[in-house]
Amino acid sequence: MDCAVRERSLTAAGNQVRSAGRRALHAGRVRYPELSPSGPIEKRAAFARRRYKPRMLDDVERILFHEQTILSRLDVLAREITEHYRGEELTVIAVLNGSLIFAADLMRRIPLRLKLDCLSVASYHGGTESTGVVTFDQTSVPDIDGRHVLIVDDILDSGRTLHAICGRLRREAQPKSVRICVLLRKLKERAQEMEADYVGFDIGDEFVIGYGLDYDERYRNLPFVGVLRREVAAGHADCIP
Repeated sequence: MDCAVRERSLTAAGNQVRSAGRRALHAGRVRYPELSPSGPIEKRAAFARRRYKPRMLDDVERILFHEQTILSRLDVLAREITEHYRGEELTVIAVLNGSLIFAADLMRRIPLRLKLDCLSVASYHGGTESTGVVTFDQTSVPDIDGRHVLIVDDILDSGRTLHAICGRLRREAQPKSVRICVLLRKLKERAQEMEADYVGFDIGDEFVIGYGLDYDERYRNLPFVGVLRREVAAGHADCIP
């Protein structure tokens, strides 16, 4: 083959590969291949180290769920929720701040004409366990009379927060129904009897961070869910970035 022709062929082939890669990226099919379940663990760890400050990752004891694993599970949850509420008037109430990332990713997968509202609620108050005191920032609840309500929260732990939210919504409004969707459910005895209708993953009784979950308002921006090291959870100042 003539050298000029060969060079043009290789250039055209390279352009096609790059164009296909850009189309896949824009379509959302390619995000972080190094973090996908099919990628070697070493490559995923190396990518995380490059993307985040080493001190931040040093506080993670181990990763429970990688980003792609979470997003794949959200696809399943979204299908279940869509089928249940099809043709109904639905309001999604995201519990801030922990469910922010989870709720955003989940809602984009639900092709219904739903409404979104938020409640800012706290029970941990900077610690690793619920204090038992649930505080609401809002003075009133959203307008949900006659509507189906889906509460989206990051984790079902002691049950106090979700119990307080459900109780207040039913006392101060007249929703048609109230259901709960959580990213994580701790398998433990709860202070308040409470169950979720939609669950992403079950976990043990460990303090977890990432994908919206925090410790003292840190680590929410990690793309995975991981276990916080005990030294950090114990409040050692030299372990906190």
